Amino acid sequence: METLEVHPGTHAVAAGRDTILEARSLGATLAVAAWDEAAGVGGLLVCAFLKTPGDFAPAGPEPLESTERGLKAFFAELVDQAAQPARLKVYLAGTAEFLSAPDALNLGARLRRAVRKVLEQNGVAVAAEHVGGAANRDIRLDTRTGGVTVTVDKGREVRL
Repeated sequence: METLEVHPGTHAVAAGRDTILEARSLGATLAVAAWDEAAGVGGLLVCAFLKTPGDFAPAGPEPLESTERGLKAFFAELVDQAAQPARLKVYLAGTAEFLSAPDALNLGARLRRAVRKVLEQNGVAVAAEHVGGAANRDIRLDTRTGGVTVTVDKGREVRL
C-alpha cells in the first residue's frame, strides 16, 4: 500500500488504488477528507491560507492554494476522477486554537468558518469532524475503504 503525504496548502486525490493519504501535525490548518464509495475515489486537502500568500515560495512542486481556490481545485479533481458531489462523505480535522487569543489571531477557527461557508454554498454536508481545542492532529484516509482516522496528540486514534 502506498502512502502519500499531503502538505499544507496542497491536496491529493486517489482513485481505484490502495493508497493512504495522510497529513501530519495539522496544528491550526484544516484537513478536508472526501470519499465517494461508489466511484472508489478519495482525496485530502490541507487548508492553510485564507488567501494565497504573495511572497511565500512553496517548498515543493505543488502551488500553495488559498482555501477557496484549493477547495474548488480539490472538488474539481474528485469529479474528474468520477466522484459525484451528492455521494461524497466529507470529514474535517484540525484547526487547533489559541485558547486565549482574539479571533483575528485564531487562524483555525477562521479557516473552519471559511471552509464551512464554501461547503454549505455548494450543498456539501460534513459527515464527521474532529476540530478545535488545543490538540494537534494527524489524519489518514484509506482510499480502499474510505476509512478516516485522526490521531490526537500523537497518541489516541479516533475513527470518523
